[in-house]
Amino acid sequence: MVTKRYHISMMLYLLLGCLTFGVHAQASAEAPLVINISGQLYRWLPGESEPTAVGCDLQGNQLRNGDYSLSASLDGQWAAFNVVPVGSQLSAPATVGDLWVCNLHTAEAYVISVIAAEGTNLASEGVFSPDGSRIAWSEVVENQAASRHARILVHDFASRMTSVLVETTPFDQRCGIGQDAPRLVWGKAGIAARYHLPPKNDPCGETIEMGLVVYSEDGRHKSSYPVSKTIINIDTFEWVEEEDEPQLVYRVFDRANRTSQIFSINIAQDRVEETVGVLKAYSSIKGPQYGSYLISDDNLLVPPLIYLPDTETPLQSFSDVAFSPD
Repeated sequence: MVTKRYHISMMLYLLLGCLTFGVHAQASAEAPLVINISGQLYRWLPGESEPTAVGCDLQGNQLRNGDYSLSASLDGQWAAFNVVPVGSQLSAPATVGDLWVCNLHTAEAYVISVIAAEGTNLASEGVFSPDGSRIAWSEVVENQAASRHARILVHDFASRMTSVLVETTPFDQRCGIGQDAPRLVWGKAGIAARYHLPPKNDPCGETIEMGLVVYSEDGRHKSSYPVSKTIINIDTFEWVEEEDEPQLVYRVFDRANRTSQIFSINIAQDRVEETVGVLKAYSSIKGPQYGSYLISDDNLLVPPLIYLPDTETPLQSFSDVAFSPD
């Protein structure tokens, strides 16, 4: 089962017409969809004929469209997203804009991270703690080039305080993109970050190391899991809760045999195993009745599919939808 904020980058097409929006999933009982439609936040409860506007006061800004920045807390209270000025034409598939949070019950909204307007991928999307009380994200610290680094921050909703959780974490550096703030996932076993390290001064050179690093909730480094140098990319990774043995599941593409593969890391036993075929997990720690998703090793270009409760037709997306409980 998944303690989940499920993150996909594809366009979500419902059979209800031409409405398009994106997906991230973080689900639980009576889970509404939290949707970005044309820069505004909506909640859509099961059984309702249409979504309801949340009415977040974004102070002259709008939600970032065509991005993968929307997430929701498992307690159903908060959503997090990037915002840009109204009328902005920024639409590249990169994380831009300031990171905001909005209370889904009161519509209170405020900024928790201010990002340089001209910068892209300088901060990751927000990921919520399993209990919904905190949110974490990574940022690129823009000092002189020699000291440029990424770090992980955490914001506590009760105290409204933001602090540095991990002072330095590896970059997720990409050819033609630059040194990105690494994407994070947060589960019961801690916070995992993806990293990709090419040769110094040659971002398009042969990869020196790529993998996942896991930190405890207090920021302590627990372990790193480098992958084979024949791997081109780690395209999907999520926490999967299997009883008392949480696993970190990820999918890669191997350039040597031109196939995609799924691996799972048993954190308690510090063991990595390959999973063959299709992995089925749940978008809630409470069971399959709240929706499920499939990750296939058949083709890297086939995205994970999300199945809502009591439906046979999967959703496919690349914008913003978040599952959260009511």
